[in-house]
Amino acid sequence: MNYILNNNIINWKDINFNNIDYDVEYPNYKYYINLDFFKDWIVGFTIAEGSFFIKKNNYAYFQIRQTGIESYEIIKGICIMIANRKSYVIKPDKSNSYQLSLSSREDLQNVINFFSSSSNYKLLGYKYIQYLNWLIKIKEISKYKELNFPIS
Repeated sequence: MNYILNNNIINWKDINFNNIDYDVEYPNYKYYINLDFFKDWIVGFTIAEGSFFIKKNNYAYFQIRQTGIESYEIIKGICIMIANRKSYVIKPDKSNSYQLSLSSREDLQNVINFFSSSSNYKLLGYKYIQYLNWLIKIKEISKYKELNFPIS
């Protein structure tokens, strides 16, 4: 941080996003999905802003959110990497956050595959515990009995 301040690098809060042409300034999702570290980045985003939920009606889903228009293409890239499909239209909420929710059986299987398939993309800490508890709970829900779960 001192390096940024000492070298007169603009602080995040000082950036005027209203004057940025996002089509020119920010790459599209294709740029992100081709980065070697994008899957690791997804894990980091998930640890920070992702959630594994089950509603009272036994409806399971994975959700991830990023704030700012510059994150919109990242969220689209995350959908492609995890769900193996393009995202539906994602609109910002009141706090200018873009949220991806994956809840179909196919999407949930892809979430499980992504976070359980390789030691390279492992969740850590509380998010890992949340993920393991989520897996245990959805295994008990009859509508998800056809899903393939990692061997525990």
